[in-house]
Amino acid sequence: NARVDNSELLAEDPAVLVNLIPALVGLAEPVLATALEPLALPEFSGFKMNVQQARGLNLKAAGTDAYHHLGIYAKLVAPGTQCVSGGPSVTASLLGVETPPLELLRRPGNSAYPVVAVQVHSAPGAEVSWRVDEGLWSNFEPLPADGVLRVSHPVLLLQGRHVVSVRARMPERPTGVSSATTVDAVVDLAPPELTLRADRAAGRLDVLASDTVSPEAALQWAYKVGEGALSAFGEKRIIDLAAVEAAGGVEVHVRDEAGHVAVGTWKAPVVALRPEGAAPGEAGAAEAAAGCSSAGATPSLLALGLLLGRIRRKKKTVS
Repeated sequence: NARVDNSELLAEDPAVLVNLIPALVGLAEPVLATALEPLALPEFSGFKMNVQQARGLNLKAAGTDAYHHLGIYAKLVAPGTQCVSGGPSVTASLLGVETPPLELLRRPGNSAYPVVAVQVHSAPGAEVSWRVDEGLWSNFEPLPADGVLRVSHPVLLLQGRHVVSVRARMPERPTGVSSATTVDAVVDLAPPELTLRADRAAGRLDVLASDTVSPEAALQWAYKVGEGALSAFGEKRIIDLAAVEAAGGVEVHVRDEAGHVAVGTWKAPVVALRPEGAAPGEAGAAEAAAGCSSAGATPSLLALGLLLGRIRRKKKTVS
């Protein structure tokens, strides 16, 4: 178990650092799993060892999972005897992916991870074990009564496609482990990024969208022009700039494969015009409202001219 000592010397929240360690280890699990080599057991006069159980011995400290030794419990099998290694059949299918809100994931000290719900079918009373992306296998646990296995792992914080593997065994025959079955799951935590840009030379409104997980071809689009109703989601359309500005603007919705929606709005530009017959003072106010600032710069230029004039007079007096 991770802990932080001398935390008064750190600017970060100690809880954030404690939660960061399991996440980093989880990301490295696939590399660790492939680096582990099989353990060679010694021979006993030609007898085979049918391993029944492997577990830690001599706990280092109460309340931890650290042990001093590894114990392997096995039965001796006569030479030439075939060890039974098959387990109960197991099938799995994806039910869905549950992702915490982005606000929760970004909160300091967060330890919530996405959850992949998998429907597992196996023999009654079977135990199941799982892993994510070729990482380390979890401990065998009884399959829930409804057959729904909820997989949560730090590596699922990475957006993209993940592979969940499931295997099964019977408690009375722990050495008979089934072949693994796999389920593909997509973790998408955020909506697409959406940008609206006017191309007045071409007379169109360009809409650009990108998503971390979903390809551009898989994105779905919907549009709301002016005060009209939002269209149904479908393929991307070309937007006529003059037409949508005449209607007051357009609202663009883009949806990724996970159902996250991003919204962008384009409004017609507002131009301040000088009213006919306006007095000079009123015209200046209208120009200021339209973004003209030439009149406001006059006092500064006048002050600069007076300062230069004074410097020149002083030079002539000295000479």
